[in-house]
Amino acid sequence: MRAEGDPHTPVPARGLDPSWTAQEDRPDARAMSQDGLENATPESRSWAWIYRRSDFEKALLARLVAQGFAANRYVHYADNFGRPAATVQFRSIERRPATVLRMRVGGPTRVFVDGFLIPMGDASADGTCTVALPASMEILIESSTAGDDAPPAFALAKAEALAHAPWEARRLPDGAWEATQVRDGHHPPHDSPPPRSVLRPRLTDGLYALDAPVLGRVEVTSPRRPSISTGESAAEAQSDPEHAETRHTMERIGPNRWRSTHDLGFRFLRVEGEDASDVSVSAMAPSIPNHGAFLCSDDILNEIWSVSADTLKLCMQGLMVDGIKRDRMPWAGDQSLSTLANAFAFGHAAIARDSIVALGEPTHGYVNGISDYSLWWLINSELYVRYFGDEAHLQRENDSIHAFMESLLTHVDEDGLFHPADQEDGFVDASSGSVFVDWGISVQPSRVFVPLQQLWLWALESAISLLGRSGHPGTANLCNLAGTVRSTLWRRGWHEASSGWREYLDGPVSTLPHAHALGVLSGATPPEHHDAAAAHLAPHRRAGTPFMTSFMLRALAVTGKEAAAVERLRLLWGDMLMAGARTFWEEFREQGDPLGMYGRPFGKSLCHAWSSGPAAMLPEFILGLRPTEDGWREFTLSPTLGDLSWAAAVIPTPQGAIFACATPSAIVLEVPAGSRAKVGGSMFAGPQRIRIPTAEVTHPREADPVLGQHD
Repeated sequence: MRAEGDPHTPVPARGLDPSWTAQEDRPDARAMSQDGLENATPESRSWAWIYRRSDFEKALLARLVAQGFAANRYVHYADNFGRPAATVQFRSIERRPATVLRMRVGGPTRVFVDGFLIPMGDASADGTCTVALPASMEILIESSTAGDDAPPAFALAKAEALAHAPWEARRLPDGAWEATQVRDGHHPPHDSPPPRSVLRPRLTDGLYALDAPVLGRVEVTSPRRPSISTGESAAEAQSDPEHAETRHTMERIGPNRWRSTHDLGFRFLRVEGEDASDVSVSAMAPSIPNHGAFLCSDDILNEIWSVSADTLKLCMQGLMVDGIKRDRMPWAGDQSLSTLANAFAFGHAAIARDSIVALGEPTHGYVNGISDYSLWWLINSELYVRYFGDEAHLQRENDSIHAFMESLLTHVDEDGLFHPADQEDGFVDASSGSVFVDWGISVQPSRVFVPLQQLWLWALESAISLLGRSGHPGTANLCNLAGTVRSTLWRRGWHEASSGWREYLDGPVSTLPHAHALGVLSGATPPEHHDAAAAHLAPHRRAGTPFMTSFMLRALAVTGKEAAAVERLRLLWGDMLMAGARTFWEEFREQGDPLGMYGRPFGKSLCHAWSSGPAAMLPEFILGLRPTEDGWREFTLSPTLGDLSWAAAVIPTPQGAIFACATPSAIVLEVPAGSRAKVGGSMFAGPQRIRIPTAEVTHPREADPVLGQHD
């Protein structure tokens, strides 16, 4: 418990009634979503656990990576992700009277007061220690890891004044002092087991089935070790074991009772052995209430929204992960989309923030070993602040964001263009320069790929927006660089004769959708050329995977083609529903083998977070609900119903729920206190409920600060 030495030694939508119209009263908006986050018990909130900035998140990431590699046979994940510090010093500099301090520790810990080592009492049965502190100017606590990527941390009883005092922390031996973060919990939050639910799958024709996919452990009663096979599809569960994507090791947990060693992502289960009985599943059950809601007069769109939210929720596993079957790890590109879906479906800021922080400090190279995923990380960071309004996160992280941006600037030429280098230990399927973009895209070496430069401009504008909010001194130079990038792209990348973007700076106009979509979203395409961009996007049913397709549809919406974007969304995601999808897939059904991917018969993930985009797109495109100030303090409502007879949504925001419903004749909107709504040419401050004729709301074609068109 104690170490000796001096202090500097390194050591589904609810409650929306489809028959309701704007002329009738409706149920209270709260009935459309579940209650707020589950209240923790006083016991769980009685301790304040103090961590160095980013160590908690990195510990979650390290654990997810370890679990993913252990459970799955085919995993590719760059090993350059940041790990928590091995030893951290925490200090509080403030004159304090003598006191007896109650604390808990995770690993070897020493306490110093004004440079003198203070004895710690023995831990009680619940892990609590007491330390008699003399009057002091400086309290320094040195904590080391307890192993298994557990971060250095300590907890103070929340009744203690020191639990609410300002603390700083630094990594030993030579880290700089920086901010700390506080997490409540009776046990160390980084080591708290996730909530679980016990499910009983039904047995039909020798195959166990659940109503929907889960991530969980299989338990079986049998006198001998049973053999199991799982799958997201029935065909996968019934296939030859050599085709298994996951490891199905079973371990004994009691007399005649066995459990899978690993959590497995599946919906169907086969159990071998005539004596096997009492089959159950201990499923991860994220305690994330469904705050948001969306319903309209189209049942297919309603189901698409609901399944999108379910897909996203299953991928909320401590951090925002890729999918529940294959690797279950965070990817920065995917999260730029899932942050948006989360903002509309759940409003769960913590998991979006923690995922961003966990990925933001690779030990070297790029996030996930992919150069454009470092760009997506910056874009996602801005989207998070825009939608969730987390000013404390921005103040805590702005120096880290600036340092992240500075590392990218080492790859920029005199024209502002981004020329990433290969990362030898990076993502194995990346092209030259560690560029990925999407499956099916191979970037030619030595040529300047326009979509990558547009993504670079978007990332640069995102960094400017983030650092500008906090008045960071590095903003001015970045603004100058953004102007250079924009000018270079327009001069060398725009194909005047075709009114469209080239695929490469030295080539013809692109026949793929990526340059035309990212040109709009990055702001590289001026608004007066949006009609041309929409014309280039019109022939494309999709843009590769649901990930890039979602951004293509968002670009269509920015150009004023919301109805076309919704119809394409309905066809693509609706096609997965027609195939029986209960969660949305890594690729669309039309892309080759409905189950196979990566050259493996069951390689495709059938529950993939980057396919949850409709959770954001439907309320955005149909109701025109978008924040124009951070955290929805100001937002717009501009419905485009198309052939719908009505549409309604609840949006969870830091100020409270926004409720909106539109019909061809009238709009009803509830604005929470602390927010303002721009509807047509009028501004409405909350809290209030407004009802106005739809004809008075003109559809705005002005610059959108979220989807692109930066000044």
